[in-house]
Amino acid sequence: MATNSAPGGDQEKLRSLFSYLRDFKEVVAIVIFFVGGVIWLYAAFATKQYVAEVKCLLGATIERIDNEAQAKTFQAEIIEHSIRLERMQSDGPTSPNIIGDLELIKQKIEDLKTKKSLADEVTKKASQRVINGECGG
Repeated sequence: MATNSAPGGDQEKLRSLFSYLRDFKEVVAIVIFFVGGVIWLYAAFATKQYVAEVKCLLGATIERIDNEAQAKTFQAEIIEHSIRLERMQSDGPTSPNIIGDLELIKQKIEDLKTKKSLADEVTKKASQRVINGECGG
């Protein structure tokens, strides 16, 4: 009784399979080449999601830095106007024109304080977006 599981029979099947595949070796090589290329492309280039995450992180970082710079500028102007106001008030008698100037400087200081607090708030929100991972990271 002969069975197909004999060692000689298995080897013959393998030889027959390899001879059949040998006829298509160029096709197999091309398929393997293109599959490898697709895998390489996916690994080498960023996905749309990754690009969107990086854009979000960069946008939040730029927003934070820009508003920090604005807040520092506003703080410097507040100090400058406060010193000017202090000097004008300590100069002694005031005329109606000086009183008007004093009120304008006080109003300018209040406006700058409002702008600074808004810049600080935007800076804080931008930092929180990055810290909380709202950019998908």
